[in-house]
Amino acid sequence: MSSFGAWFYFYSAFKFAKVTEGFSVEYFETPVRGAHTFVTDGHRFVFSSQYSEPLTTFHATNLHNGKLVHRRKLSLSLPDGTRHDQTKMAARADKLHVVSGQHWLVSELSLLDYR
Repeated sequence: MSSFGAWFYFYSAFKFAKVTEGFSVEYFETPVRGAHTFVTDGHRFVFSSQYSEPLTTFHATNLHNGKLVHRRKLSLSLPDGTRHDQTKMAARADKLHVVSGQHWLVSELSLLDYR
């Protein structure tokens, strides 16, 4: 959810979609395959790792002419001693939540500069 509507990602077809206030649906192409979470501000999107990638890998994209265009790969740096295999991630609007052991990290999309 964001102020721009509800965004969702079809895990099986790898399409991206938005439902607006009037319940119209728009579909978008994306180069990302197999992500389990994403954050967005309605224009920029960061997806979690794809198949066979480390959990700390992310993909930054921008919405351009009806398609999500891949901009760059990002890596999440976890606190020392944090086990990647015990890390859980969740997203809500433009915030990514990372929980691992006693750590709960929150990052906002606006803090990333990947244009």
